[in-house]
Amino acid sequence: MQAVFKQTEGDYLEAVIEVAGQSLTVMDEFGGDSLTYGEIIDIELSIGIACEQEDQNTMLAGNPEGLRQLQHIQGWSYRAFGTITDITQGAVIDVGLSRLEAPFDSNISGESIAFTILRLDARAVPSSD
Repeated sequence: MQAVFKQTEGDYLEAVIEVAGQSLTVMDEFGGDSLTYGEIIDIELSIGIACEQEDQNTMLAGNPEGLRQLQHIQGWSYRAFGTITDITQGAVIDVGLSRLEAPFDSNISGESIAFTILRLDARAVPSSD
């Protein structure tokens, strides 16, 4: 996916990017120190650290409206709302902006879910030029 680079505190520290008009604070795994404001970068979002205190039943009950979004909490933490779209090699959740590998195992495809991401990571994807 493409993102607009905004700022970074350095490699593996907090950075701000924009994806589809939404500002995201993420861990910089894309070499932001070498980028300039407004530069377009190819990245992949992933869950760096998930909240381990949430049980799966709470997560499954947490999104009755079927939302697909990342809701900023603070820093690089988010409340993720999405739908489990694939369970063939671990659960994949569509959160609107991206598809993220779930921080848990599931055999329930199509279910809406909500969970907390303590750290959202963004890593560089090699260009296919």
